[in-house]
This record gives sequence, C-alpha cells and structure tokens, in this order.
Amino acid sequence: MTTAPIERKYDLIFDRLDTDGNGVLEYADCERMAKDVIRAGCMTEGSAKADALFTAYQEAWERLASAADADGDGVITREEFKSAMSDTLGRREQVVEGCRAVLDAEFSAIDGDDDGLVPTADFQGYLEALGSSAEEAQATCDSLDTNGDGQISREEFHEGWLQYLLSDDLTEAGSHFLGSLT
Repeated sequence: MTTAPIERKYDLIFDRLDTDGNGVLEYADCERMAKDVIRAGCMTEGSAKADALFTAYQEAWERLASAADADGDGVITREEFKSAMSDTLGRREQVVEGCRAVLDAEFSAIDGDDDGLVPTADFQGYLEALGSSAEEAQATCDSLDTNGDGQISREEFHEGWLQYLLSDDLTEAGSHFLGSLT
C-alpha cells in the first residue's frame, strides 16, 4: 500500500518541526526552528523581525496545540499532527488564515531589504535552515521562481506553502517545498 503524497508531506513537515528528533512536537521545537530561520535571514535575536518571528511561532504553536494535542499532554505526536492536518484538507481559507502570520514573519525574516523579494540564494539558505539539502533547496527555488527572475516573491512563497500543505498534485511548484517526496 502506497502512502498518498499529502500523507508523505505531513510526515516530512513533522520530521522538520521535530527539531530535536524526540518523536513529538513541543514548543521548544518552534523556538529552535525560529532561531534557525533568524540565522538564515542574518538577523540578530531581539531585532524587530526576530521578535515578530518568535511571536508568530508562539501563536502558531498555540493554534496547533489547540487543534492537535488530543490528549492534552502538552506535546503533539505524529499521529495527532497528521490527524489535525488531515482535518484541514479542502479548507483553503482556514489554512491561509492559520498560516498567514507565520508565513509573513518567515518571509520578512529572509527579505533583508524589505522589497517583497528574496534572491534565490538567500531563499536556499532559508530552506536549508528548515532541513533541506542544498540540492533539494536549489530544486525548490527553481520550481518556485515561476517567472524566472532569480527571486522568490512573497506571493510565490505563500502559494508554494499552500500547495505544499493542501495539494496531492506533485506537479505543482510548491509540492516539493521541503524536499523530494519520492
């Protein structure tokens, strides 16, 4: 029995979010990931962008824990995570609303000059901070840069993440946002 692409995506997201590899998600994982994104964006902790990122991650954690921590033990298992993610399938507006603050904060963190565009080299560093290999990150940049200008726009970034989170169609640009699913 093969696993549907969306299920493999959820497994990969879980693995990337579980920054200490202990098999469960907890708020400390969000803090570590925020620090990795801050480093990828060449920011310092305590800057306005870093503070906004930490706030967005904390709020996202609270939403995720509320939706996914079925037994209320303060951690989210892989099964709890996949169940909560599956519940969002087909609810694009709910996913957009739930992810907007984190996506905006992440994009701002890597948009060094605040022009709404991130050079693909900088974007590759962000993807590597999330756990992608250099080759996976380059392939993702190539597919997300839909107009071929060598930059990832905020719109391309948002659309790529939404495709990753919501679609079983592996031909969509965002379907390999965190790496290969094959």
